[in-house]
Amino acid sequence: METEWLQIKNQIERATTFEAIRESRQQMPETVQRWETEAMGLDDKLSLLNRWHDTLMRRLIEQELKDMERDGWGTPAVPFCWLLLGSSGRSEATLNPDQDHALIYKSGAPDDVRTFFQELAERVSRSLADAGYPYCEGFVMAANPRWNHELDDWRDVLQLYLDYPSWDNIRYLLMAADMRGLFGNLELAGELQSWFAEQVPSRSYLFWQAADRSLSNPIALTFFNQFRTDRWGDHMHQVNIKEGGYLQIVKATRLWSMSVGIAANSTEERIAKLQHLQVWSREWAEQVREAFRCLIGYRIWGNYVDPAQLSEETAASLKQALKTAKQLQKWTSKQFRKTGEYGG
Repeated sequence: METEWLQIKNQIERATTFEAIRESRQQMPETVQRWETEAMGLDDKLSLLNRWHDTLMRRLIEQELKDMERDGWGTPAVPFCWLLLGSSGRSEATLNPDQDHALIYKSGAPDDVRTFFQELAERVSRSLADAGYPYCEGFVMAANPRWNHELDDWRDVLQLYLDYPSWDNIRYLLMAADMRGLFGNLELAGELQSWFAEQVPSRSYLFWQAADRSLSNPIALTFFNQFRTDRWGDHMHQVNIKEGGYLQIVKATRLWSMSVGIAANSTEERIAKLQHLQVWSREWAEQVREAFRCLIGYRIWGNYVDPAQLSEETAASLKQALKTAKQLQKWTSKQFRKTGEYGG
């Protein structure tokens, strides 16, 4: 595995043109298909795929910084860090992630530095789109000034969201919980993450709201434990893995982790820490972990699965994963709904 990764990494780092970087992005599906044929394990596939995405994005940022210097913008006057959010922030990106990112830079910067980082964000966002990473439909990108601040302003913005917990503000806080430093001064990302993890546990209204909203996202199982499939459209008779189970586990695990000040990014790391802190029992943590791994294994290839193409054994495994997602969803709602605190 490591030998192949070094070949991929060297190809990207040696790329001198945008076309060469984009070509590496285009090679992903065929390469992952080969890994599948070779029966590569899920952990290795996800690790390689996310390192591949990370390295491509870093290379694009490096290229844009060089182009800005060439165009007369100079170099960054203060340390900064490019942040990943969403599935990329959790190191759970699959073959076709969209853009979810932000930018943080050292406090005390003059206005012309703000202009520099806004320009950088817009350039990188365009390059990512051209390379095959679609724009985020919700504009959760560093090119949006909402997601591009100096460190002190980031604290002020997040504090505002905490103090005025409308549903939109809570959504922004949940997104921020997945932040991971990708490029630049990673200490800036770590400082903001640590501060954020300390502020959140006492905000019971945040957990009440998020838990209450979670019930509005049904699991892809019927009352009789049959697959709930799309009834029309391009995916008629298929199961929506992302909206019907995967996201429920991701969101619930994130909420439990935030409630006890866990600053971990990935869902599996959060599950492990919830078990370590004895918030979840070993048996329950293992059950949720297995369900998560089942669902993200399907998601590598897309958000939908045709149950008619599954064997009896794999269909049963998928149903069990969705049942666990439903149990976790209900338990999370019950635990946080009234007090905003977990019930132990």
